[in-house]
Amino acid sequence: MSLSSNMSEPYSYQYTTRHVKWELPGITDPRILSFCDLINSLPIRIKISPRPMCREYQCHKNVIDYVDTYGGLRVLGYHFIEYNNNLIGVLHSIWKNTYDMLDDITASEHGFAHRVFVEINSTTTKKLPPAIYSSSNALTIKS
Repeated sequence: MSLSSNMSEPYSYQYTTRHVKWELPGITDPRILSFCDLINSLPIRIKISPRPMCREYQCHKNVIDYVDTYGGLRVLGYHFIEYNNNLIGVLHSIWKNTYDMLDDITASEHGFAHRVFVEINSTTTKKLPPAIYSSSNALTIKS
């Protein structure tokens, strides 16, 4: 397992486990920006700040529990990773606290310190073109 930074792009990271290389795409990746144009949203680079009571792989439940306990709102969107030159968007929840600050409270399963996140709303999925392959919790943007 290794985590390395690509110096040509300050926020490009790689995570390798069992010969599988996951990469964190840059916030200016043209595929992400094209996706954002389709849904009228903007990408953000958000720091991951896992909380002790939050379980890995349980972002939706973690955020719902945090909203119930501390207030604020659940923000739904996709976080992006790259695998075998495919950009993969994983359905993800982050917490908007009572000060209107976004907070990613669920640890990264790939060991990243940040995520590239795009907020979606209820009409977003109706705008996705056929070039984007969607499953129940992830989408793949083909190059």
